[in-house]
Amino acid sequence: MPLRVNDFMNPFKGNSAFSIKPKIDALKKEYFETYAKKIYCSCVYNERYDRYTFFFKVPSSGNDKYPVELMYDIIIEFNPPKNDKKVVQPKADLNEYDIYIYSNSPSFIFTFDYVIKTQYGFPHCIGWMHLSKVAITKPPRIRNTLQIMTVEKTTWMCFFHLAHNGYLTKELINTLISSGKNEAFYMKHVASQPEKLKELKDLIELMKKNREDKRLKKDEKEVKKELTKNSLFHNPFKTNFKFDFTFMQNKKLKKIEKKNEFKTNMFVNFKK
Repeated sequence: MPLRVNDFMNPFKGNSAFSIKPKIDALKKEYFETYAKKIYCSCVYNERYDRYTFFFKVPSSGNDKYPVELMYDIIIEFNPPKNDKKVVQPKADLNEYDIYIYSNSPSFIFTFDYVIKTQYGFPHCIGWMHLSKVAITKPPRIRNTLQIMTVEKTTWMCFFHLAHNGYLTKELINTLISSGKNEAFYMKHVASQPEKLKELKDLIELMKKNREDKRLKKDEKEVKKELTKNSLFHNPFKTNFKFDFTFMQNKKLKKIEKKNEFKTNMFVNFKK
């Protein structure tokens, strides 16, 4: 069976649906708090095949830690159902269209790449160079060992973005379509999975280096502070100098006071 909209909006039935409901609720909350205004979306319509391809840019949830913002590329393609006699007349929405997806988010690559390749297929605009050779050839051993389509954050956010804004209806989709631009135009701005994984790795290393530099600067500051404190405490010259200076000041003040006292006495005697 191909993927359909309902597989993403209502991924499970019965007890499974009840168990996953807290995760869906959490994702909806996160969408409205963080992602609603940060997801970029465009659409290309291929009239020959009645194909709708959505291109997304979605921010990484780790951007508050990274020194540079990281954006993931997600592609969701809608194609008319194959060999489905029930869907002969043009539909007003995309709910019954077959879906093909791509994402270069690590949570997608190592969880669903193999499943998508072996069971559903990637969007038509995706070439093999865009895919991780390891992920598409080796079944997942840690995540999704049952090889089923479940909820993945980046793709779910994009589906919910479409559904919430009404972009699953063909009338509103037209507001996203840019005239004169095809899939090839947007693919120039889509990073391959290996490229995005390397970008993420470089950012993590840079983040660790920045954190280490800050720690070293803090340690250096503390060391200098401690050395300065110890040098003042153990240096007899600086300590004595401060003491002598105070002593000389006091001595000078006493002389001035005595002189003023002498003048005052003379003035009193003169008056007498």
